[in-house]
Amino acid sequence: MVLPKLTGMRQIIASLRVWLGVALLLPLGSAANADIFGRAKVTSKYVYRGLIQSAANPAIQAGVDYKWSSGTYVGSWASMVEGGQKRDIEFNYYVGRMMQMSLLVVDMGILNYDFHHRDSNVAKTDVYIGGYLRNWGGSLNWDLEDPETAYLRLQRTFAAPNDLRVTLAVGRQFYKSYGLAVTPDAIKNYSDYLVRTEREIVKGLVVGIDYTAIRGRNESHAYLSAFVEFDLE
Repeated sequence: MVLPKLTGMRQIIASLRVWLGVALLLPLGSAANADIFGRAKVTSKYVYRGLIQSAANPAIQAGVDYKWSSGTYVGSWASMVEGGQKRDIEFNYYVGRMMQMSLLVVDMGILNYDFHHRDSNVAKTDVYIGGYLRNWGGSLNWDLEDPETAYLRLQRTFAAPNDLRVTLAVGRQFYKSYGLAVTPDAIKNYSDYLVRTEREIVKGLVVGIDYTAIRGRNESHAYLSAFVEFDLE
């Protein structure tokens, strides 16, 4: 994932967007009135939107969410990433709201990404909206730092024999400024595909395998990764 470097006023504006979202979406009350959910994950490869973020190295990830009965939530999440020859840490901060509309669940919010290393700091902010209907789901992320960039994802989850759960997903990265033009830059539009097979071994402990493929950049890739994920109480 190519991230624009934010300095000065742009970084301040990105942070203000997140805190503005907090002010608009959070209900009146304290964290003591919220349900707290923690989670941790160890994965052989950190893959984001079809692209490996941790090179050939495994990554440790963890996050915590505060959720209110109104559907509002705020949370943070962190992961090890690889930046060139350097090990960095990615921090995500988000605030959003989930709304039940008959059988449809709508999820919308603001997500801020920060990458920290002693030699560099980069950040970006997305707004997102998603919809979930039974085992179907879809979401759209729009990059506020690069308004001509968006990411669309669709997925379907199935119950399989032996208590397995299978998720099929397809994503599409759009760079509007390039559209369908046949130019070298057009390779920045790409699609990624995911087949995930997972199983809950005991309550709160899930193991799984991901098969990821990417098409449409200068080259195509496919790779496997394994993970263990568990809830923190």
